[in-house]
Amino acid sequence: MTDAQTQTALNALRIDRSAAPLKRRRRLRWLIPAALLFAVLVLLGVSVARRALTVRVAEVREPLPGEQQTELSASGYVDSRRRSVIAPMIAGQLVEVAVEEGEPVEQGQVIARLDDRDARVVLDRVEAEVRAAEARLAASRAQGFNAERTTERTRTLARQGAVSRAQLLDVETAGRAALEALNLARAQLVVARRVLEGARLQLSHTVVRAPFDGTVARKLADEGAVLAPAALSGTNLGGIVELVDLTALEVEAEVSEEQLSRIHADQPALIFLDAFPKRAFAGRAALEALNLARAQLVVARRVLEGARLQLSHTVVRAPFDGT
Repeated sequence: MTDAQTQTALNALRIDRSAAPLKRRRRLRWLIPAALLFAVLVLLGVSVARRALTVRVAEVREPLPGEQQTELSASGYVDSRRRSVIAPMIAGQLVEVAVEEGEPVEQGQVIARLDDRDARVVLDRVEAEVRAAEARLAASRAQGFNAERTTERTRTLARQGAVSRAQLLDVETAGRAALEALNLARAQLVVARRVLEGARLQLSHTVVRAPFDGTVARKLADEGAVLAPAALSGTNLGGIVELVDLTALEVEAEVSEEQLSRIHADQPALIFLDAFPKRAFAGRAALEALNLARAQLVVARRVLEGARLQLSHTVVRAPFDGT
């Protein structure tokens, strides 16, 4: 082998150092975006890991009785057929309220008392007037008895000629006047006794009693309030408490007119109360008159059988059976 061939072979085996920087630059060009992408993925993974997981919980229960065959479902409120704002029959200042909200009361139980000082003064004066009328009546009776005896004696003397006719007439006139005075005293005593009854009645009105068995739903006034004689419609003027009868509960549900044909009177209904979600109360529908202001009908006013609640205006659902 000649020297020229040997040199050519050696040059072929020599490493070209000029191509190395170009390969490095190509390698770095792909490595930097890959590193950035990896960093972004790591940040996303950390942020997802820190977030709270959202879990949806669904309640699974068996259908309540009557829900399988429901003709119509309506919402409404529980109310009482007997509801009254208790107010005094006379004006006065409230000095005592003997009940609290939610407290059951019996018929005739004292609910409140008004200041009775003026009523007692009037009663004492009228009692004195009655005693005076009784005394006047007693005096008139004595005068009448005396006038009657004088008239009989004068008539006897007149028949004997002992007294003149004019004297007899004067005595008889005095007798008739005594009789009229006796009648007047009797009438005055009757009037005085009637006034006494009125004074006693006014005194009794200072004590406010429950007109029926029920529960105090609202307390409308406290001690010191000056009350009007009676409650006005739509206001609490003069009212002390609101009393409801929780043994006569009913449901008032609203049903649109297009659904009304699906309900008839005495149709069975199940009533579910928000306060007692696991209990079903039996009831029956009772249709009422059309309310033109809202173009809806009020349905299902009926006593809840076996339901004794402690609150009124409870939200209810009332499914109506298809039977």
